[in-house]
Amino acid sequence: MLNIISIFIFLLLLIEPGASQTSPTFVLPADSAAISVSESSTGENIEIFTFIATDIDSDPITYDIVSTSPEFDIDTGGVLITTGGIDYETDAIVYIIEVEASDLNGLAYNTATLTVSITDTNDETPTCCTSTVAGDIDEEAPAGTVVTLTPAITPSDADASTTYIYWLTGATDNFKIPDPYVAEIVSTAVFDYEDATQQSIAVYLYVSDGVNVGTATSITITVNPINDNIPYCSPSMYTVVTSESTAVADVVGTLSCDDDDAGTTLTYTIATGNDASAWDMTTNSLEVNTELNYETTTSYTLGIIVSDGDHETTASVYIEITAADDDDITLLYASTAIDVAEDTEVGSVLITTSDITLTQPDDGTDEVVTFSVDNTHNTFAIDPLTGEVYLVADLDYESGVTSYAITITASNTEGNTASETVTFTVTNVEDKVPVFSATTGQTFAEGTGAGDTVTDLVCNDDDTVLSGLEFVLDDSTNINDKFELGCDVSCSSNPTLKVKDTLSLSLDEGDPEIYNIIVTCSDGVTGISTATVIIEV
Repeated sequence: MLNIISIFIFLLLLIEPGASQTSPTFVLPADSAAISVSESSTGENIEIFTFIATDIDSDPITYDIVSTSPEFDIDTGGVLITTGGIDYETDAIVYIIEVEASDLNGLAYNTATLTVSITDTNDETPTCCTSTVAGDIDEEAPAGTVVTLTPAITPSDADASTTYIYWLTGATDNFKIPDPYVAEIVSTAVFDYEDATQQSIAVYLYVSDGVNVGTATSITITVNPINDNIPYCSPSMYTVVTSESTAVADVVGTLSCDDDDAGTTLTYTIATGNDASAWDMTTNSLEVNTELNYETTTSYTLGIIVSDGDHETTASVYIEITAADDDDITLLYASTAIDVAEDTEVGSVLITTSDITLTQPDDGTDEVVTFSVDNTHNTFAIDPLTGEVYLVADLDYESGVTSYAITITASNTEGNTASETVTFTVTNVEDKVPVFSATTGQTFAEGTGAGDTVTDLVCNDDDTVLSGLEFVLDDSTNINDKFELGCDVSCSSNPTLKVKDTLSLSLDEGDPEIYNIIVTCSDGVTGISTATVIIEV
């Protein structure tokens, strides 16, 4: 800002009676002048200019600044001085000073004007940013990578048109400023976050305006981790031994795997060898997924992929399955409900070895097993070495006993047992021959009419009726077709023998006096029973 201060100096000429009234004349400056003074050349009692005036009367000359101006003063000899330092950046930079020269009487005076321009000097110290600045760079970034700075480097200097110069101290083996006139820091090395000494590096930034150097700015440069390492397992091959009795969801082994990248989460996948999905692995713990069976699979070799999301490694797990060391045996029959026909021959095998499933302990011993059966009804027997069951007594459906439950027990030399109950159901078959009840002779008078009953025929079959009985009148014994059954040609239930035609003793017609009527009864399977009815006329 240009401040113009006018200073008037009056030379008062005191003219005594008879004295000269000629005013002094300024030689320097003759009328007006201009000078430049550097702000650094100002200060208390610093001479900057000398006013010179002459008087033809040779009177002494006195110099005064016309108006008040605290920045300047003048002595009696005309020397202009500054009363203190003038700051180009804060004070006025142009001053117009008017000085008055007067003779001894003060009645004669003259004035001169001096323009003083204050020039700038590089006297201000630059300032930069805040006291601390944060920087960051990714690990594995190549040398020459620009460091991100927060906040950005933005220096300031009260001096006008300042050109800044930058340099670093501290970790100069790791970072540099390639262009001293550009506030940009680049790496000179490649960093590894997994090296703790490289995770945070401090440097100090200095800024100069070519003359003055500002206070150092502390910059902490953080090395950012990236996923640049491959997971590893130590060891990479594992051997696990577990019993077939190990329960589902039980942990049989744990993999020791890691990744040098901080904060990495590893995932585990069984890639090969997981027959029948026997194993599961959601973390680094290997768990049983399905029931194990030594008799079907004695070992597994698993290939496991360990991943950090970007990189993978593999681990191998060999699992040996051991037989369960238990004492139990199990006995299982193909069927525990068996139908047996009542006419099955004694000695027939009802349960064969192929019907038996026997499981012994898995402890590697070859134990002897014997079989027994509860035989309270003495109908069945068992082979003690093979477990085969056979019939030792006749079965009779008609006896009313149609079901037998037997308990078979297997025992080994260790004293362990297993039992199974089998139920035999006796099925009915046609195995009884029907039998007529005894018949007696009958006497009828000649002329007995048709439809009269001769006798009721009764035939019994001890079998529970599976099919009806069939009655047949033997026509060869029914002379002249005098008799008939109380049904059609054959009957399925006990019939009545009746007179079909009036009885007579006509010899001409060949009627006999005695008839031997034969009737048969059959169940259609086991045989025929015959009844003879003697009829006398």
